[in-house]
Amino acid sequence: MIQSTADFIKYFESIRRRTMNYLRVVPADRLGWSPKEGEFTCADIIRHFAASERMFIGVVINGRWTYDGHATNQQQSLDELVALLETTHVEAMD
Repeated sequence: MIQSTADFIKYFESIRRRTMNYLRVVPADRLGWSPKEGEFTCADIIRHFAASERMFIGVVINGRWTYDGHATNQQQSLDELVALLETTHVEAMD
């Protein structure tokens, strides 16, 4: 059971580590794939993770939920998307 901030961070990091392992093996030619027209692509989902982490930290710091969204239809490589997630995470944890 999570009973402290430290426990939550440990739990969150374990979930995040597994997620990052999965994201790192998305084939480059599938980043633009979506289940159907108008739904998030694989790259959109990765950008959504970054925006969501900002949102969750915002509620802790500012006391309100604000989802700024994420850019869509960008041509970013998997390395660039992973770097975005890493940068966002470092900022959030600070």
